[in-house]
Amino acid sequence: MTRKQKLKVFVPLAVLGLFLTSYLGVAGYAKLVWSHHHAPKVEAYKASVEKHFPAIQADLELLDADPIFESWSLEKNAEPYLTKYISWGGSTQKPSWDNHAQLLAIVERHKKGLKDLSNWNEFAADPDVLSLDVSWVDELKTFDHWSFKSNPDYVQILKIGPTRNSIDRIGMWATSPVPEMQELRYALLARLVQLSLHGELRKGFENFRHGAHLMHSTSTLIGEMMAVTLIGQERVLAERTGLRDWKTVDEARAKAYKRLAWGWGGVMTVFHWKPEVMAQFEKYAKPQNAICGGALESILTGSIWGDFLEARVPLEADFEQNVLNARAVTATFLDRCGLPEYKPLLGASPPGANPLWAPKFTGTWDMIDEGSFRLPLNPSRVPFVRRMVGLELMTIAMPGWMRQYEDRVPADASSSEAGR
Repeated sequence: MTRKQKLKVFVPLAVLGLFLTSYLGVAGYAKLVWSHHHAPKVEAYKASVEKHFPAIQADLELLDADPIFESWSLEKNAEPYLTKYISWGGSTQKPSWDNHAQLLAIVERHKKGLKDLSNWNEFAADPDVLSLDVSWVDELKTFDHWSFKSNPDYVQILKIGPTRNSIDRIGMWATSPVPEMQELRYALLARLVQLSLHGELRKGFENFRHGAHLMHSTSTLIGEMMAVTLIGQERVLAERTGLRDWKTVDEARAKAYKRLAWGWGGVMTVFHWKPEVMAQFEKYAKPQNAICGGALESILTGSIWGDFLEARVPLEADFEQNVLNARAVTATFLDRCGLPEYKPLLGASPPGANPLWAPKFTGTWDMIDEGSFRLPLNPSRVPFVRRMVGLELMTIAMPGWMRQYEDRVPADASSSEAGR
Protein backbone atom coordinates (compact mmCIF):
# COMPACT_ATOMS: atom_id res chain seq x y z
CA MET A 1 0.00 0.00 0.00
CA THR A 2 1.41 3.34 -1.02
CA ARG A 3 1.75 6.27 1.33
CA LYS A 4 -1.08 8.06 -0.46
CA GLN A 5 -3.35 5.06 -0.06
CA LYS A 6 -2.46 4.77 3.60
CA LEU A 7 -3.38 8.42 4.10
CA LYS A 8 -6.75 7.86 2.40
CA VAL A 9 -7.50 5.13 4.95
CA PHE A 10 -5.90 6.75 7.97
CA VAL A 11 -7.41 10.25 7.70
CA PRO A 12 -11.09 9.09 7.74
CA LEU A 13 -10.30 6.66 10.55
CA ALA A 14 -8.56 9.40 12.52
CA VAL A 15 -11.47 11.78 11.99
CA LEU A 16 -13.92 9.05 13.02
CA GLY A 17 -11.83 8.24 16.06
CA LEU A 18 -11.62 11.92 17.02
CA PHE A 19 -15.37 12.25 16.60
CA LEU A 20 -16.09 9.17 18.71
CA THR A 21 -13.63 10.26 21.37
CA SER A 22 -15.17 13.73 21.50
CA TYR A 23 -18.69 12.30 21.53
CA LEU A 24 -17.88 9.93 24.38
CA GLY A 25 -16.09 12.72 26.21
CA VAL A 26 -19.07 15.06 25.95
CA ALA A 27 -21.46 12.26 26.96
CA GLY A 28 -19.26 11.41 29.94
CA TYR A 29 -18.99 15.03 30.98
CA ALA A 30 -22.76 15.52 30.74
CA LYS A 31 -23.31 12.42 32.89
CA LEU A 32 -20.76 13.69 35.40
CA VAL A 33 -22.48 17.10 35.61
CA TRP A 34 -25.84 15.38 36.17
CA SER A 35 -24.61 12.98 38.83
CA HIS A 36 -22.45 15.48 40.73
CA HIS A 37 -24.34 18.74 40.25
CA HIS A 38 -27.95 18.47 39.14
CA ALA A 39 -29.02 15.14 40.65
CA PRO A 40 -28.00 16.15 44.19
CA LYS A 41 -29.89 19.44 43.74
CA VAL A 42 -33.02 17.61 42.58
CA GLU A 43 -32.82 15.07 45.41
CA ALA A 44 -32.21 17.76 47.99
CA TYR A 45 -35.13 19.77 46.69
CA LYS A 46 -37.50 16.79 46.72
CA ALA A 47 -36.45 16.07 50.30
CA SER A 48 -36.96 19.72 51.27
CA VAL A 49 -40.55 19.53 50.00
CA GLU A 50 -41.40 16.07 51.29
CA LYS A 51 -40.35 16.89 54.84
CA HIS A 52 -43.26 19.35 54.91
CA PHE A 53 -45.84 16.80 53.70
CA PRO A 54 -47.34 16.33 57.22
CA ALA A 55 -47.80 20.11 57.58
CA ILE A 56 -49.22 20.35 54.05
CA GLN A 57 -51.62 17.51 54.82
CA ALA A 58 -52.76 19.30 57.99
CA ASP A 59 -53.34 22.55 56.07
CA LEU A 60 -55.32 20.71 53.40
CA GLU A 61 -57.51 18.99 55.96
CA LEU A 62 -58.17 22.29 57.73
CA LEU A 63 -59.05 24.18 54.57
CA ASP A 64 -60.95 21.32 52.97
CA ALA A 65 -63.21 20.99 56.01
CA ASP A 66 -64.03 24.71 56.02
CA PRO A 67 -63.08 26.39 52.71
CA ILE A 68 -62.49 30.12 52.62
CA PHE A 69 -63.65 30.25 49.00
CA GLU A 70 -66.00 27.83 47.33
CA SER A 71 -65.44 26.65 43.76
CA TRP A 72 -66.56 29.20 41.23
CA SER A 73 -68.70 28.82 38.15
CA LEU A 74 -67.53 30.13 34.79
CA GLU A 75 -70.65 31.90 33.63
CA LYS A 76 -69.82 35.60 33.92
CA ASN A 77 -66.25 36.85 33.74
CA ALA A 78 -65.47 40.14 35.51
CA GLU A 79 -62.43 40.92 33.36
CA PRO A 80 -64.06 43.12 30.68
CA TYR A 81 -65.96 45.03 33.37
CA LEU A 82 -62.99 45.54 35.71
CA THR A 83 -60.69 46.61 32.88
CA LYS A 84 -62.84 49.74 32.57
CA TYR A 85 -61.93 50.68 36.14
CA ILE A 86 -58.46 49.40 36.97
CA SER A 87 -55.22 49.45 35.02
CA TRP A 88 -53.02 46.59 33.85
CA GLY A 89 -49.31 46.61 34.59
CA GLY A 90 -47.33 46.27 31.38
CA SER A 91 -50.23 47.38 29.18
CA THR A 92 -50.73 50.69 27.38
CA GLN A 93 -54.49 50.28 27.70
CA LYS A 94 -55.89 52.72 30.27
CA PRO A 95 -59.13 52.48 32.26
CA SER A 96 -62.04 54.43 30.79
CA TRP A 97 -63.30 55.34 34.28
CA ASP A 98 -63.21 59.15 34.65
CA ASN A 99 -62.28 59.04 38.34
CA HIS A 100 -59.37 56.61 38.03
CA ALA A 101 -56.73 59.34 38.42
CA GLN A 102 -58.60 60.74 41.42
CA LEU A 103 -58.53 57.32 43.14
CA LEU A 104 -54.77 57.09 42.61
CA ALA A 105 -54.30 60.61 44.02
CA ILE A 106 -56.27 59.70 47.15
CA VAL A 107 -54.26 56.52 47.56
CA GLU A 108 -50.99 58.43 47.25
CA ARG A 109 -51.97 60.49 50.30
CA HIS A 110 -52.93 57.47 52.39
CA LYS A 111 -50.85 54.69 50.82
CA LYS A 112 -48.51 53.95 53.71
CA GLY A 113 -51.28 53.55 56.26
CA LEU A 114 -53.57 51.63 53.92
CA LYS A 115 -51.09 48.77 53.87
CA ASP A 116 -52.08 47.73 57.40
CA LEU A 117 -55.08 50.09 57.81
CA SER A 118 -53.27 51.94 60.59
CA ASN A 119 -54.70 55.20 59.22
CA TRP A 120 -58.23 53.91 58.71
CA ASN A 121 -59.90 56.77 60.58
CA GLU A 122 -58.08 59.39 58.50
CA PHE A 123 -58.94 57.59 55.27
CA ALA A 124 -62.59 57.19 56.29
CA ALA A 125 -62.84 60.91 57.08
CA ASP A 126 -61.23 62.15 53.86
CA PRO A 127 -63.83 64.24 51.92
CA ASP A 128 -62.38 63.04 48.62
CA VAL A 129 -63.00 59.41 49.63
CA LEU A 130 -66.61 60.28 50.45
CA SER A 131 -67.21 62.08 47.15
CA LEU A 132 -65.42 59.58 44.86
CA ASP A 133 -67.89 57.71 42.67
CA VAL A 134 -67.04 54.04 43.28
CA SER A 135 -70.61 52.80 43.10
CA TRP A 136 -69.46 50.49 40.30
CA VAL A 137 -68.01 48.23 43.02
CA ASP A 138 -71.56 47.15 43.91
CA GLU A 139 -71.92 45.51 40.49
CA LEU A 140 -69.07 43.08 41.12
CA LYS A 141 -71.47 40.69 42.81
CA THR A 142 -73.02 39.96 39.41
CA PHE A 143 -69.76 38.31 38.27
CA ASP A 144 -68.81 34.83 39.42
CA HIS A 145 -65.13 34.76 38.40
CA TRP A 146 -62.24 36.83 37.06
CA SER A 147 -60.35 35.20 34.22
CA PHE A 148 -57.63 36.84 32.12
CA LYS A 149 -58.38 34.60 29.13
CA SER A 150 -60.50 37.28 27.43
CA ASN A 151 -57.74 39.91 27.69
CA PRO A 152 -56.23 40.54 24.22
CA ASP A 153 -52.69 39.77 25.41
CA TYR A 154 -53.76 36.40 26.78
CA VAL A 155 -55.88 35.65 23.71
CA GLN A 156 -52.68 36.17 21.71
CA ILE A 157 -50.64 33.92 24.01
CA LEU A 158 -53.22 31.14 23.74
CA LYS A 159 -53.42 31.55 19.97
CA ILE A 160 -49.77 31.70 18.94
CA GLY A 161 -47.99 30.34 22.04
CA PRO A 162 -48.32 26.68 20.99
CA THR A 163 -46.67 27.51 17.64
CA ARG A 164 -43.60 29.02 19.32
CA ASN A 165 -40.61 27.42 20.99
CA SER A 166 -40.42 27.18 24.76
CA ILE A 167 -38.01 30.10 25.20
CA ASP A 168 -40.35 32.36 23.22
CA ARG A 169 -43.22 31.15 25.37
CA ILE A 170 -41.33 32.10 28.53
CA GLY A 171 -40.83 35.58 27.11
CA MET A 172 -44.51 35.93 26.18
CA TRP A 173 -45.68 34.60 29.53
CA ALA A 174 -43.27 36.61 31.70
CA THR A 175 -44.04 39.90 29.95
CA SER A 176 -47.82 39.46 29.83
CA PRO A 177 -49.71 42.23 31.65
CA VAL A 178 -51.32 41.71 35.05
CA PRO A 179 -54.20 43.77 36.47
CA GLU A 180 -53.31 46.17 39.27
CA MET A 181 -55.35 44.38 41.93
CA GLN A 182 -54.32 46.89 44.58
CA GLU A 183 -56.45 49.46 42.77
CA LEU A 184 -59.48 47.23 43.24
CA ARG A 185 -58.63 46.92 46.95
CA TYR A 186 -58.53 50.71 47.29
CA ALA A 187 -61.87 51.06 45.51
CA LEU A 188 -63.41 48.41 47.78
CA LEU A 189 -62.16 50.27 50.85
CA ALA A 190 -63.54 53.59 49.61
CA ARG A 191 -66.91 52.03 48.85
CA LEU A 192 -67.03 50.41 52.29
CA VAL A 193 -66.56 53.86 53.87
CA GLN A 194 -69.40 55.32 51.80
CA LEU A 195 -71.80 52.46 52.48
CA SER A 196 -71.09 52.61 56.21
CA LEU A 197 -72.24 56.24 56.26
CA HIS A 198 -75.51 55.18 54.62
CA GLY A 199 -76.14 52.43 57.16
CA GLU A 200 -75.14 49.71 54.70
CA LEU A 201 -71.90 48.56 56.31
CA ARG A 202 -72.73 44.90 55.79
CA LYS A 203 -73.09 45.49 52.06
CA GLY A 204 -69.60 47.01 52.09
CA PHE A 205 -68.25 43.84 53.71
CA GLU A 206 -70.09 41.69 51.18
CA ASN A 207 -68.38 43.65 48.40
CA PHE A 208 -65.03 43.21 50.13
CA ARG A 209 -65.42 39.44 50.50
CA HIS A 210 -66.58 39.06 46.90
CA GLY A 211 -63.59 41.10 45.76
CA ALA A 212 -61.36 38.58 47.56
CA HIS A 213 -63.24 35.74 45.86
CA LEU A 214 -62.71 37.30 42.43
CA MET A 215 -58.97 37.66 43.10
CA HIS A 216 -58.84 34.01 44.21
CA SER A 217 -60.69 32.98 41.04
CA THR A 218 -58.00 34.49 38.78
CA SER A 219 -56.12 31.21 39.33
CA THR A 220 -52.90 33.17 39.74
CA LEU A 221 -50.46 33.26 42.62
CA ILE A 222 -50.66 37.06 42.76
CA GLY A 223 -54.46 36.83 42.88
CA GLU A 224 -54.32 34.31 45.70
CA MET A 225 -51.92 36.52 47.66
CA MET A 226 -54.19 39.53 47.19
CA ALA A 227 -57.16 37.43 48.32
CA VAL A 228 -55.23 36.62 51.52
CA THR A 229 -54.53 40.33 52.01
CA LEU A 230 -58.21 41.18 51.70
CA ILE A 231 -59.47 38.53 54.12
CA GLY A 232 -56.82 39.67 56.61
CA GLN A 233 -57.89 43.29 56.28
CA GLU A 234 -61.50 42.23 56.59
CA ARG A 235 -60.77 41.06 60.15
CA VAL A 236 -59.20 44.42 60.97
CA LEU A 237 -62.11 46.32 59.44
CA ALA A 238 -64.67 44.30 61.40
CA GLU A 239 -62.91 45.44 64.58
CA ARG A 240 -62.47 49.07 63.51
CA THR A 241 -66.06 49.49 62.34
CA GLY A 242 -67.66 47.51 65.17
CA LEU A 243 -69.50 45.13 62.84
CA ARG A 244 -70.52 42.22 65.03
CA ASP A 245 -72.73 40.01 62.85
CA TRP A 246 -70.09 39.27 60.22
CA LYS A 247 -68.15 35.99 60.17
CA THR A 248 -64.53 36.75 59.35
CA VAL A 249 -61.98 34.17 58.23
CA ASP A 250 -59.88 33.01 61.17
CA GLU A 251 -56.14 33.54 60.98
CA ALA A 252 -55.32 29.81 61.04
CA ARG A 253 -57.20 29.14 57.81
CA ALA A 254 -55.85 32.30 56.17
CA LYS A 255 -52.29 31.21 56.93
CA ALA A 256 -52.99 27.68 55.69
CA TYR A 257 -54.34 29.08 52.42
CA LYS A 258 -51.28 31.30 51.95
CA ARG A 259 -48.86 28.45 52.65
CA LEU A 260 -50.67 26.15 50.23
CA ALA A 261 -50.85 28.78 47.49
CA TRP A 262 -47.05 28.89 47.51
CA GLY A 263 -46.47 25.27 48.44
CA TRP A 264 -48.36 23.65 45.56
CA GLY A 265 -45.62 24.77 43.16
CA GLY A 266 -43.08 22.72 45.10
CA VAL A 267 -45.43 19.78 45.57
CA MET A 268 -46.09 19.66 41.81
CA THR A 269 -42.34 19.53 41.16
CA VAL A 270 -42.15 16.42 43.33
CA PHE A 271 -45.08 14.91 41.39
CA HIS A 272 -43.07 15.33 38.18
CA TRP A 273 -40.30 13.15 39.58
CA LYS A 274 -42.43 10.87 41.75
CA PRO A 275 -45.97 10.72 40.31
CA GLU A 276 -46.99 8.01 42.77
CA VAL A 277 -46.91 10.64 45.53
CA MET A 278 -49.84 12.44 43.92
CA ALA A 279 -52.27 9.84 45.26
CA GLN A 280 -51.69 11.19 48.77
CA PHE A 281 -53.07 14.60 47.79
CA GLU A 282 -55.43 13.68 44.96
CA LYS A 283 -58.68 14.36 46.79
CA TYR A 284 -57.49 17.80 47.90
CA ALA A 285 -56.45 18.98 44.43
CA LYS A 286 -59.29 21.44 43.90
CA PRO A 287 -59.46 25.21 43.45
CA GLN A 288 -60.66 26.10 46.96
CA ASN A 289 -57.44 24.58 48.30
CA ALA A 290 -55.36 27.12 46.33
CA ILE A 291 -54.01 24.73 43.69
CA CYS A 292 -54.60 27.00 40.71
CA GLY A 293 -51.74 29.41 41.30
CA GLY A 294 -49.38 26.43 41.36
CA ALA A 295 -50.92 25.12 38.14
CA LEU A 296 -50.37 28.36 36.25
CA GLU A 297 -46.88 28.82 37.70
CA SER A 298 -46.05 25.39 36.23
CA ILE A 299 -47.70 26.13 32.90
CA LEU A 300 -44.51 26.03 30.83
CA THR A 301 -42.93 23.08 32.62
CA GLY A 302 -43.98 20.55 29.98
CA SER A 303 -42.80 22.80 27.20
CA ILE A 304 -39.39 23.56 28.72
CA TRP A 305 -38.86 19.97 29.78
CA GLY A 306 -39.99 18.76 26.36
CA ASP A 307 -37.50 20.94 24.50
CA PHE A 308 -34.52 20.37 26.76
CA LEU A 309 -35.09 16.88 28.16
CA GLU A 310 -37.19 14.91 25.69
CA ALA A 311 -35.26 14.56 22.40
CA ARG A 312 -32.43 12.06 22.77
CA VAL A 313 -29.34 10.81 20.99
CA PRO A 314 -27.33 7.71 22.02
CA LEU A 315 -25.86 8.00 25.54
CA GLU A 316 -27.88 11.14 26.29
CA ALA A 317 -29.74 10.98 29.62
CA ASP A 318 -33.35 9.80 29.30
CA PHE A 319 -35.97 11.99 31.00
CA GLU A 320 -38.90 11.11 28.76
CA GLN A 321 -41.02 9.73 31.58
CA ASN A 322 -40.43 12.81 33.72
CA VAL A 323 -41.54 14.99 30.81
CA LEU A 324 -44.73 12.94 30.42
CA ASN A 325 -45.32 13.15 34.18
CA ALA A 326 -44.86 16.93 34.18
CA ARG A 327 -47.36 17.39 31.36
CA ALA A 328 -49.92 14.99 32.81
CA VAL A 329 -49.78 16.47 36.33
CA THR A 330 -50.04 20.07 35.15
CA ALA A 331 -52.83 19.20 32.70
CA THR A 332 -54.78 17.57 35.54
CA PHE A 333 -54.47 20.68 37.67
CA LEU A 334 -55.43 22.98 34.78
CA ASP A 335 -58.57 20.92 34.21
CA ARG A 336 -59.46 21.11 37.90
CA CYS A 337 -59.14 24.90 37.73
CA GLY A 338 -61.25 25.25 34.57
CA LEU A 339 -58.22 26.28 32.50
CA PRO A 340 -58.07 23.64 29.73
CA GLU A 341 -57.29 26.36 27.14
CA TYR A 342 -53.76 26.59 28.55
CA LYS A 343 -52.92 22.92 28.02
CA PRO A 344 -51.54 23.37 24.45
CA LEU A 345 -48.75 25.44 26.03
CA LEU A 346 -47.55 22.29 27.80
CA GLY A 347 -46.45 20.60 24.59
CA ALA A 348 -42.99 20.56 23.12
CA SER A 349 -42.13 23.20 20.55
CA PRO A 350 -43.11 22.34 16.98
CA PRO A 351 -39.97 21.45 14.95
CA GLY A 352 -40.27 24.55 12.77
CA ALA A 353 -40.49 26.78 15.84
CA ASN A 354 -37.31 25.47 17.38
CA PRO A 355 -34.39 26.54 15.15
CA LEU A 356 -30.75 26.19 16.10
CA TRP A 357 -29.99 29.88 15.64
CA ALA A 358 -32.50 32.37 17.01
CA PRO A 359 -31.27 35.91 17.81
CA LYS A 360 -34.64 36.76 19.40
CA PHE A 361 -33.70 34.44 22.30
CA THR A 362 -31.27 37.13 23.49
CA GLY A 363 -33.98 39.09 25.29
CA THR A 364 -35.27 36.02 27.06
CA TRP A 365 -31.82 35.01 28.31
CA ASP A 366 -31.33 38.57 29.55
CA MET A 367 -34.61 38.34 31.46
CA ILE A 368 -33.64 35.01 33.00
CA ASP A 369 -30.19 36.09 34.10
CA GLU A 370 -30.52 39.86 34.59
CA GLY A 371 -28.55 40.83 31.51
CA SER A 372 -25.38 38.90 32.30
CA PHE A 373 -25.98 36.10 29.79
CA ARG A 374 -26.54 36.79 26.07
CA LEU A 375 -26.87 33.85 23.72
CA PRO A 376 -28.27 33.76 20.16
CA LEU A 377 -28.00 29.97 20.10
CA ASN A 378 -30.97 27.81 21.05
CA PRO A 379 -29.33 25.26 23.39
CA SER A 380 -32.36 22.96 23.29
CA ARG A 381 -31.17 21.87 19.82
CA VAL A 382 -27.68 20.88 20.95
CA PRO A 383 -27.37 17.30 22.29
CA PHE A 384 -25.95 16.97 25.81
CA VAL A 385 -25.73 20.76 26.15
CA ARG A 386 -29.54 20.92 26.21
CA ARG A 387 -29.65 18.59 29.21
CA MET A 388 -27.23 20.71 31.21
CA VAL A 389 -28.98 23.98 30.34
CA GLY A 390 -32.47 22.56 30.86
CA LEU A 391 -31.65 21.04 34.22
CA GLU A 392 -29.93 24.22 35.32
CA LEU A 393 -33.01 26.26 34.39
CA MET A 394 -35.17 23.79 36.29
CA THR A 395 -33.07 23.85 39.45
CA ILE A 396 -32.94 27.67 39.33
CA ALA A 397 -36.75 27.72 39.29
CA MET A 398 -37.13 25.24 42.16
CA PRO A 399 -36.27 27.23 45.31
CA GLY A 400 -38.76 29.47 47.08
CA TRP A 401 -42.00 27.52 46.95
CA MET A 402 -41.66 26.10 50.45
CA ARG A 403 -40.53 29.30 52.17
CA GLN A 404 -43.93 29.71 53.83
CA TYR A 405 -43.54 26.25 55.39
CA GLU A 406 -39.96 26.90 56.43
CA ASP A 407 -41.26 29.89 58.41
CA ARG A 408 -44.31 28.05 59.70
CA VAL A 409 -43.09 26.75 63.08
CA PRO A 410 -41.94 30.04 64.66
CA ALA A 411 -44.88 31.98 63.17
CA ASP A 412 -47.50 29.51 64.32
CA ALA A 413 -45.87 29.02 67.71
CA SER A 414 -45.88 32.74 68.43
CA SER A 415 -49.49 33.17 67.35
CA SER A 416 -50.46 30.15 69.43
CA GLU A 417 -48.80 31.59 72.51
CA ALA A 418 -50.45 34.93 71.92
CA GLY A 419 -53.86 33.30 71.81
CA ARG A 420 -53.55 31.65 75.24
